[in-house]
Amino acid sequence: MQCLLGFAALNTAVMLSVDRYLLIVQPFQSIARIGRRRVLLMIEFKWCWSLIWSSSPFYGLGRYIPVRLQTSSAFDFLTHNVNIKIHVVGMLIFELLIPIGTVFFCYIQIVLMIKLLTLQTANTSAITISILFITWLPYAILIFLSVNGYHTNLTPHFAEVSIVFVKSYSVCNPAVYAFMNARFRIRLVKMVPCLIQLRRAGCL
Repeated sequence: MQCLLGFAALNTAVMLSVDRYLLIVQPFQSIARIGRRRVLLMIEFKWCWSLIWSSSPFYGLGRYIPVRLQTSSAFDFLTHNVNIKIHVVGMLIFELLIPIGTVFFCYIQIVLMIKLLTLQTANTSAITISILFITWLPYAILIFLSVNGYHTNLTPHFAEVSIVFVKSYSVCNPAVYAFMNARFRIRLVKMVPCLIQLRRAGCL
């Protein structure tokens, strides 16, 4: 379940970045491309794609093992056989490199397009990219080192921390999108009156 939600959060970030890219960089084309039906198809695809990769051990590709500190389970990236390597390399490409590369490309294009328009949008893009890299990069390094035979140099604490960082992305990503949205902050203040002072102080 944790892997499913983690992949879903990353794929959500990809689709949001593509949606923003089309709306800001290619606004006229996006009118024809993005509609209610297409959005629903994108959501369905996101969950199906995430489910395929998170459930892959159940149909014989890769497996789940307890992490070294025995606090949770994760994909096996330590065992060196063909099955595990195919799974890890596939996951590294299709659930790390391509999604992160897509998000990075889209937000860089957005920043280049609106750098003279709004600093707020540029800040949101920068924060989104930063959180994505901070939370997923340690895990990508962990998998890359394991696939290339350097797993003996990895400490249990590094493995555990990198997995915790990945799982934290599912929480951080929605929070960033929510709190960087002015309309959300206004509605939050209306729902929680004690936050009015924070808003007046410029914290919300």
